[in-house]
Amino acid sequence: MFKQLFAIVFLAFISSSYSQYISQGQCEDRNIKPAKDFPGVDYYGSLRRWFTVITSNIQIDCQYLNFERPSPASSNVISHQKYVPIKQWSKSTGVVTLASGSGQGVIAIKFEKSVDPVQFTILGYNHDQFTIDYNCENIDTKRRKEILFVRSRARIFSSESAAEVEKILEDNGLGDIEKTYVVQDAGTCLF
Repeated sequence: MFKQLFAIVFLAFISSSYSQYISQGQCEDRNIKPAKDFPGVDYYGSLRRWFTVITSNIQIDCQYLNFERPSPASSNVISHQKYVPIKQWSKSTGVVTLASGSGQGVIAIKFEKSVDPVQFTILGYNHDQFTIDYNCENIDTKRRKEILFVRSRARIFSSESAAEVEKILEDNGLGDIEKTYVVQDAGTCLF
């Protein structure tokens, strides 16, 4: 029982870090450009899943997101994640809204237990293949906290999509960001 409680607390701690990556420099050092043709919350309003395939530094195995569109201005998000060693699933819910009135690719996500929403710049997306979500905050004058999520419509990320994502990251000055490839193996994630 104690091991299971410890594992749940550990999972909660890991999940709360939101894939933070501390690096040298300031957010302004990055050459970030939001996706130009991002359709806003319409994009997130579909019932199809998004599987997390890459993060900036944390293993969030078997994570996938579902979106529902309750209004023209927002989408509900449901995040499912499996803690593989004990085969236990966790679930979080939240709301996605546009963070800028300009229609640029910036969204805000507020999960039910968080105090403030987190803003993500959508660096690139292809509705049927992938989305790249990025957040950066300056910690002090020498360090920044970065969060990167790359999600795919399929558990298996195609080499073509991977090459396109890598080019978008390079074009945005993120070629050096540490990447963690998430386990999405159907055998591991379904059983």
